[in-house]
Amino acid sequence: MNTEQNELLDKAKEQINLVEYAKSVLPSHQFKRVGKSTFIEDCPVCKGHNHFSIYTDKNFYNSFASCCKGGSVVDFMIEVEHLSQKDAIRKTLELAGYGETIREVRGKCSKENHAKDIIALDVDNHEPAPVVPPLNSPDFTTLILKTHSLVSETDYYFNRGLTVKTVEQYKLGYHQDGFNFAIKESEMVEEKENDLMRAYKYFLPVWDTDGVCRYFITRVDEEAVPSWAKSHGKTHNPKGLNVRLFNERYLRGFKIKGDFIFITEGIFDALSLEEFDFSSIALNSANNDRLLVKILSNAPESLKSKTFVLIPHNDKDGQELRLRLQEVLKNLGYRFEVFTLPNEYKDFNELLVASREGAKNFIQRSLNILQHNDFANDYLDDFRKGIVLEQDKMVMRTGFKGLDKKLGGGLYPGLYLIGAISSLGKTTFVLQIADTVALNGDDVLYFSLEMSRKDLISRSLSRNLFTTDSKNRFSAREIRQGKCPMELLDIGLESYKELGRNLAFVEGNFDIGVKEIRERVERNMRVRGKKPLVIVDYFQLLKPINSRMIEKQAVDYNVSELKRISRDYDIPIIAISSFNRTNYYSAIGYESLKESGNLEYSADVVLGIQLSGIVDVSRAKTDTDKRDLVNKLKIQDPREIEVVIIKQRDGLAYGAGNFKYYAKVNFFQEVS
Repeated sequence: MNTEQNELLDKAKEQINLVEYAKSVLPSHQFKRVGKSTFIEDCPVCKGHNHFSIYTDKNFYNSFASCCKGGSVVDFMIEVEHLSQKDAIRKTLELAGYGETIREVRGKCSKENHAKDIIALDVDNHEPAPVVPPLNSPDFTTLILKTHSLVSETDYYFNRGLTVKTVEQYKLGYHQDGFNFAIKESEMVEEKENDLMRAYKYFLPVWDTDGVCRYFITRVDEEAVPSWAKSHGKTHNPKGLNVRLFNERYLRGFKIKGDFIFITEGIFDALSLEEFDFSSIALNSANNDRLLVKILSNAPESLKSKTFVLIPHNDKDGQELRLRLQEVLKNLGYRFEVFTLPNEYKDFNELLVASREGAKNFIQRSLNILQHNDFANDYLDDFRKGIVLEQDKMVMRTGFKGLDKKLGGGLYPGLYLIGAISSLGKTTFVLQIADTVALNGDDVLYFSLEMSRKDLISRSLSRNLFTTDSKNRFSAREIRQGKCPMELLDIGLESYKELGRNLAFVEGNFDIGVKEIRERVERNMRVRGKKPLVIVDYFQLLKPINSRMIEKQAVDYNVSELKRISRDYDIPIIAISSFNRTNYYSAIGYESLKESGNLEYSADVVLGIQLSGIVDVSRAKTDTDKRDLVNKLKIQDPREIEVVIIKQRDGLAYGAGNFKYYAKVNFFQEVS
């Protein structure tokens, strides 16, 4: 199919709503909307539960159990309805109203070459030009698909900031035997196996316009490099083959997304840009610019309507590459621009890993300047789209109706800070919210940097037994010590299972930082397909990114990163924080956080927990009197507690709610 025909098929795919189509062909299946995704509860491929998802905003599907490849409506017809590719394309075109334009082009290709019957469209009066590969050109498609089938064995690509969409689209691969597997698998790879070749475990294919892989590059696993290897490269190219540029197919007629073609040095930089649907080419080395120029010298004239954008590395080689390409491409008649990365990042992939939102904003800001789109009027369409997306967001209920009302309905994506002095039940309060959210079917990732999983579960059991029957007054410690009758404990454990399937405790021992939190959120969304509520208990125990940072620097960095994570993944994050000691005998306010860096400035919502009689305490004359009053209030059963909204970026600026805190049984009861 030529470029114009591909474009017509793409239009047909866009016109078919995949969710509605799936409902029409799967009438007996249950569909469940979660945020921007729609889950088919019983997978139509493997009959598994809650892992087959359709992304409504992207109009494509995926299985988090890897029981199918996923993709567009055409792929759905092939994998779910078991149509041939020819029939799937034909049906898609007919459903979109292009049935009159279809004609068949008969051709015969071997399965070994992974070619299939082609459906051509009558948009031309001539036959589409066939793809003619070079004589005796290799075909590594089978090799790549085998390595791709093992990609679930590694988190490497996801640690590089790539999502399932990109890993699947490019069939990125992995094999524990590394490049040695390619040597054994393909006669076209004429090299000898050794321990160093085994270290190149990550397979990065270069796909041609006809969907065949005729070149690939492997990336090293540094931990697998043998001790005898004094020097080695980060990548390994198959010897004896002509070097290829990653995604050079964009220069040979493959469909280009938009008006820009990005040029990067590294493949992961190009893949990072593809994450945001920008057509991107990687040179694989700053010295391969001559190959790029050679291809462009013979490229279609239509490419001169596009703008080439170079994002060079922040080093000497990158700047020299910029100067070379800038002169040569302009001499060839191509439009050429350069985007310069922030100084703290070597390449675009490094920026993506540090902050997905930051990477997206960098590209958008640069394009706005290039297109003179940085005025307010140019943003209005995106503003309206954002409001539509906001309506689709699912709020998470806290279980406290009065608090939910003050928060505008519950927990929305953003950073929530909850603070109090010691012994007022910060962890108990947040754990009760976590249990409610999990019980309602949402995932919760609870990063406990102080307490064990056993401690937290026993607190929940203590509360649940009490709320079931107020005669059951067993503390968390008494439950752990076996003082609760086993038959009663078994009842509590059975009821806990309903929320326990959605609640994950991640224990830390000063070894969890924002990087580990980001990785776990990414993994949860990839494997379970659900956006979690994240809880950090407590914030001051997060590992600093650099051990030489002073406390305020560490706090500022960590709170900024938590804020980025909440934005990048569109999730709520609750961070529990301690208040400074000067606040023990006075009502809470902004000054309660003054020794905690920029916590209060970066947080979207700041909540404080305080004793209801704290105003009387502050009026006492001496510190001794104040301390006695605080202790008197603390020993009450239940304690009278206030939860105060100190800050709310989008909502009620100040508010307070009254609670009774049953400390022994770890239960907060809202007082209307």
